[in-house]
Amino acid sequence: LLHLHFCFPFMPMLVIYATEDRPSFFMYSALVCFLVIVFCSEFIRIPVIRFKYLSYRKLIIGLVTVCLCVIITILAYGGYRYLNFDLMKVYEFRQAAADNLPFFFGYISPWVTKVLLPVSFLLAIRLKKMTLAAIVMVGVVLMYGLTSHKAVLFTPFALVGLYFILQMKNPVRWFLYGYLGTCMLFLLLFLFMNQYSEFLGNMIIRRSFFVQGHLPFQYYEFFSRSYNPLVLWSESKVSFGAIEYYY
Repeated sequence: LLHLHFCFPFMPMLVIYATEDRPSFFMYSALVCFLVIVFCSEFIRIPVIRFKYLSYRKLIIGLVTVCLCVIITILAYGGYRYLNFDLMKVYEFRQAAADNLPFFFGYISPWVTKVLLPVSFLLAIRLKKMTLAAIVMVGVVLMYGLTSHKAVLFTPFALVGLYFILQMKNPVRWFLYGYLGTCMLFLLLFLFMNQYSEFLGNMIIRRSFFVQGHLPFQYYEFFSRSYNPLVLWSESKVSFGAIEYYY
């Protein structure tokens, strides 16, 4: 997980910092924070909580049931009106699909799309329940169509890929090989620039690598200006509107 954290948010940040002359203080602060995480992972052991009477089969059935209930609820709210499976049109439907649902789906949908469905898919593959895996994948495609978030489609496969890498003899080495191989592959694709290579490069290299490295600098620079007030918890329902949202 430390290698994953270093290769995706942190390595792109170093590249952007070196090539775009971004703030040194923020980069050094991020480096210190990463070293603190390394130190804690090395010297602080968190006990593993095990559930004796919860089998993988019961767990996956429970997860799939929850996901199914969420999908049915979205459809009941009229989400089918914004159903979209075209990767090129996600931005045309995303905001309308989100506005159509009650506010609490802003908390539920990320859990379903980024945790419950990917974990269900991984468990189904691990248990070799291909029928169940196919059912979960139908749920993944439906949640992508109902939310118009492209990451929903790729997260389950990324999680399964990471799982198989961790089963190898030297997982860190194979993970780094895969990381470098992906970078080299898309550098070669850019030599043959066309609409397909541009689309793949934008979706994988830019979104997976550099957007998450670019945004922290943007946030830091924006909120470092005294005339831009901090957001704090103003967007959260937990604050009950006590903090004004200025944007």
